[in-house]
Amino acid sequence: FFQAEAGIRDRSPSRGLGDVYKRQALVGLAGNTVREQEQFLELLPRPNNQMPPAVQDQLTVIRKRVEDIVARANTVATSVTLSAIQKPISEIIATLEKQTGNRMVDYRKKFGQASVDLPLSFDFQEKPFWPAVDQILDLAGLDIYNFAGKGALALVARDDGRRPRTGQATYSGPFRIEATRIQAERDLRQPVQNSLKISLEVVWEPRFHPIVVTQSFAGIIAVGDDNQPIRSMSEIPVLAVEVPAGSQATAFVLPFKLPPRTIQQIVTLRGTLQVLVPGRKASFQFDQLAAGAKETQSQGGVRISLDAVRKRNEIWEIHMRLGFEENHQAFESHRGWAYQNVTYLLDEKGERIEFAGLETTSQSPSEIGIVYLFDVPDGIENMTWVYETPAAIVLLPVEYQIKNIKLP
Repeated sequence: FFQAEAGIRDRSPSRGLGDVYKRQALVGLAGNTVREQEQFLELLPRPNNQMPPAVQDQLTVIRKRVEDIVARANTVATSVTLSAIQKPISEIIATLEKQTGNRMVDYRKKFGQASVDLPLSFDFQEKPFWPAVDQILDLAGLDIYNFAGKGALALVARDDGRRPRTGQATYSGPFRIEATRIQAERDLRQPVQNSLKISLEVVWEPRFHPIVVTQSFAGIIAVGDDNQPIRSMSEIPVLAVEVPAGSQATAFVLPFKLPPRTIQQIVTLRGTLQVLVPGRKASFQFDQLAAGAKETQSQGGVRISLDAVRKRNEIWEIHMRLGFEENHQAFESHRGWAYQNVTYLLDEKGERIEFAGLETTSQSPSEIGIVYLFDVPDGIENMTWVYETPAAIVLLPVEYQIKNIKLP
């Protein structure tokens, strides 16, 4: 780090511009792969009071930039390279999981369906995940049940009459977006309320979990086969859906003015979702848990403060705060994701003890306070408290375009 800084210091034409050159040069040392960038973050010195304030500031900016790069790299689509000649579906699923990190589970027995290990043949070379999965499921006569709550794609037998998945959806990075239903409604008393409602299903690769999916109705464009726009009639400007833990999909209903009967189809439906997703994960460990202990740790832009350790009868309380160094969009209106963070105690044998409950103690635009309850009669003084949370949260634009939606 200091060699790189010194190597470019004398070439800086001015102090302000020189700082920019230094940051660019140091960020360039992070490499081009996520693994290299993670290693760079581990080696990058953390700011401390022994450093000049300017160096602390530069380190903070550099770390934030590299963490953003890593976070966004974790949100791109995975791809599949696989040649199968009469290979059983169970082996194909195992290979897909290994290549992409996306869990897939056979849910047919849970639905009382025959679990046939059907052999399939295909050849994929760097094929994006969702087009590959759609083609495989079409060959196998399978579908996806989105609400198994397993953090995985649950595969089930396809219903009779189900159209092929291939060609029905649009793909945007790790997302699959499909128009699943269209409904025309005519109000005989209030014609102004006549509407056309289009249901969209948004599914994502299970290796990561969105926090919130938002759709701004102002950004939706629908065009009929007369080349005229179809107006939205939403009463709210933005629809935001907080994603429950374990879900693999969410759905939207887009309301429009009912077009004339002469319009046979929507030739183009275009919009952009704003998806808040966790990027790089951070793990914090606190091993000083005597009553009255206090400690604060930071990684990147996230800060964990252990405020108090208290005993109430047989229950131990860990009072903590999760915060960001500046007001963050993750806390603007949706905080439910914070309660899904993983936390536990490790005893002297390395065995996990899960928390028995939690309570919210405070909320602000950049911080949330929580007390975790642990049922540990023998005490926690010799244990380690572990807390895992996203260290970077990314607002990811997801553009979609669906064509030729036939009207009822």
